[in-house]
Amino acid sequence: MLEFRSLLQKENTAVLEKEIKNIILDYFDFDIPVMVRTNQLLKGIFDFCLFDDIEIPKSYFAILSQIADKQLVNEAFQRTYENKDYHITDYCIYFYCGTGYGD
Repeated sequence: MLEFRSLLQKENTAVLEKEIKNIILDYFDFDIPVMVRTNQLLKGIFDFCLFDDIEIPKSYFAILSQIADKQLVNEAFQRTYENKDYHITDYCIYFYCGTGYGD
């Protein structure tokens, strides 16, 4: 079985991502992206949600693998969608779907 215990003691998430990715590639022969986020970052993402208590049950977030390009973010903010709202930060995209996620 894979031994991750020694990897979890590392503080540099980029190094940890690369090592986990290589272990998965070596063991399973799958080349997949790996993202490692600290507890502090995840807590910050949860705590920073800009939607109000009524919107939260129909809101979601997607964690970004890298900081979004500012020009692309500005282009995205030019678009609006009925019953939908979104906020893009350095670490994630928060989105609210008032009529449901599947449409």
